[in-house]
Amino acid sequence: MGRAGFFAPFALSVIAALALITPAKAQQSAEPFRGKEIAILIGTGPAGGYDISARILARHLGRFISGNPTVLARNVPGAGGLRLANQIYNVSPKDGTELGMFPTSVAMEPLFGNKQAKYETTKFNWIGNMDSGSADSCGTWKHSGIKSWEDLKNKEATFGSAGPGAVSSINPKMISALLGLKTKVILGYTSTHNVINAAIRGELDGSCALNITATYAEFKDQIASGELNIWISFGQQRAKELPNTPTIFELVQKEEDREVAQLVFGQNLVNRPVSAPPG
Repeated sequence: MGRAGFFAPFALSVIAALALITPAKAQQSAEPFRGKEIAILIGTGPAGGYDISARILARHLGRFISGNPTVLARNVPGAGGLRLANQIYNVSPKDGTELGMFPTSVAMEPLFGNKQAKYETTKFNWIGNMDSGSADSCGTWKHSGIKSWEDLKNKEATFGSAGPGAVSSINPKMISALLGLKTKVILGYTSTHNVINAAIRGELDGSCALNITATYAEFKDQIASGELNIWISFGQQRAKELPNTPTIFELVQKEEDREVAQLVFGQNLVNRPVSAPPG
């Protein structure tokens, strides 16, 4: 089995549970959530894509649960989402009152041998998915002088991340390994939004966790003017918003490298998963 093959059981276990809750399940319930509060815990800091998705979900989810409980979103950042994954799996009550949204890359950490990942990915109860197939990308601001992925063959670029398990850390390391590029990841930023602000200030060169759809919507003018250059994406195909930006799959040369890219970047199929503890 190729390395990418190990991804299949995890991906299928999540994708198979896309429905958040069904009318049949609601009818069978004796309204155990009436008068209760459900917390959606977010494994990143405020204002990033995960934060926004979770808060949209929290605003509406209670209407679809028997008993119409209050649903609130709360940030639990740390280690790129690893802290929350451990909490949901090992600490959260097993009664449906705490759900988690943490990066898919964190769910993959046990597969990659991270001893700090104290959970078995397939034993989470995967409730649903808020985004499927919207790829991430790398981009740098004009002050960096980097306009193309090829510029990183000779010049090191600095990117920000919350922790080693976050996609903002994994993505630059992957392009380094697969394409021979020079990247440096600086940890300690609580969200992609904070990384972007740091890059705008000149503290960093850019981010390698820029969701293409969200970034294009917010920075369309800066992209058009060249203030922000997005020079590689991690989708299977070029994004319609950025037809001149190559994907990682176009640039890798060896079949083994292509399999590794598929394993790592195929996670975009499950981009905003919502989980509950085992049981």
